[in-house]
Amino acid sequence: MIERSMCLVCLDTPTGMELNDTNRALQILHGGGYEKNGANRWYDKPMQFVVGRDGVCGTICEHSPFDGIVLVQCTEYLLKYMKNSPKKLVRADSVSELPAPRRLRWKCSPEIQGYLGSSAEKLQRLVNNLDFTVYKFKNHGKEFIKKQRMSPDAYIQVSLQLAFYKCHGKLVPTYESASIRRFQMGRVENIRSSTTEVLSFVRAMVDEKNTVPIKKNVLTTSGLAANRAGRSSHQLLAEFRSRAQEDSRRRYEWCLTGDLPCQDQRGC
Repeated sequence: MIERSMCLVCLDTPTGMELNDTNRALQILHGGGYEKNGANRWYDKPMQFVVGRDGVCGTICEHSPFDGIVLVQCTEYLLKYMKNSPKKLVRADSVSELPAPRRLRWKCSPEIQGYLGSSAEKLQRLVNNLDFTVYKFKNHGKEFIKKQRMSPDAYIQVSLQLAFYKCHGKLVPTYESASIRRFQMGRVENIRSSTTEVLSFVRAMVDEKNTVPIKKNVLTTSGLAANRAGRSSHQLLAEFRSRAQEDSRRRYEWCLTGDLPCQDQRGC
């Protein structure tokens, strides 16, 4: 059953750590190492639902079989179900009868014990080598951005470019996914925010000679504004998805027919 399952429920024991946002996120991700709940993570499964006795609950998604939008929709469905369901849980008729859980007792040879110990040490090194902090920006949220007739998504993307430019003096080819699941076998395509308009914007923002009105004017022409050439950001995104799917389809055809030089057709 474990091998055939698509998702797992990980029942965690309390770690004794302070339950702040950062520690909760780390606990969900790797369980705190092999001395805590690290051995209770199953990264070969697409989804893991973590439920801890100390109240730490969350979900882990393995990106290979599906994309983040699937996890988002699944989580939103569960939250909506819990909110609208009666306070007293009622057993559904469709629930199948499962055998009572029982503890599995393993017989491991010294060789297997050595492998387990080596894996535990490797996991702990990965845990210790991870720098992770949850930071909440409280100055404003997406509703404020929308009132400025801007796309919250584009706002964040350009903010990343501005921050990187201040540190390194150039734009960075960030990855922003656009879902193309409307097409058969479609998953995601890449949107690049390192455009000429964004470069003009970040240069204007870091130029101390520019006044606020000048920076505001550059902001409205950088692609952040909701209306650009009479089209909304949603229309632009829809057009991009259609073009991206067509480009991917043509590339696959070229690789299959041999018209396009390709070192490894499996990677096309």
